[in-house]
Amino acid sequence: MQKILRSSSSLLLATMVAFICFLSACNKEGSVGEASSLYGTTSKKWMLDKETDANKDKVDQQLEGDQTFTFFANGTYNMATEMETMTGKYRFDQPGKKLILTDENMGTDRAFSVTTLTDDRLTLTAPDGSAIKLKSE
Repeated sequence: MQKILRSSSSLLLATMVAFICFLSACNKEGSVGEASSLYGTTSKKWMLDKETDANKDKVDQQLEGDQTFTFFANGTYNMATEMETMTGKYRFDQPGKKLILTDENMGTDRAFSVTTLTDDRLTLTAPDGSAIKLKSE
């Protein structure tokens, strides 16, 4: 009887540990990883998954069409929509959780808070509170 209880306790403990590991692996929202998660080996393409305005209301993506960002390891980026393409340079302040995009043509900076950066998810929040969630392609 004690052997059965001991094996049941071990099974329960192993199940709980596996469940906790699963939850911690799934709950990466809000974590900001290394810079290489942004650009991969040489470059990484990110597709718009969800966009919210400053009031946290969902923005209809059909109005804007497909939107992609490609970040390159050399510090350049490309943002493309159906209507325009923007290129420039970026700076990623990993400890400060900031991403600054400098438009090549206009020379203007756009600063974003990086609220999530994993190998497959990127969330950028603008100073007004609007946000975009991207997923890697």
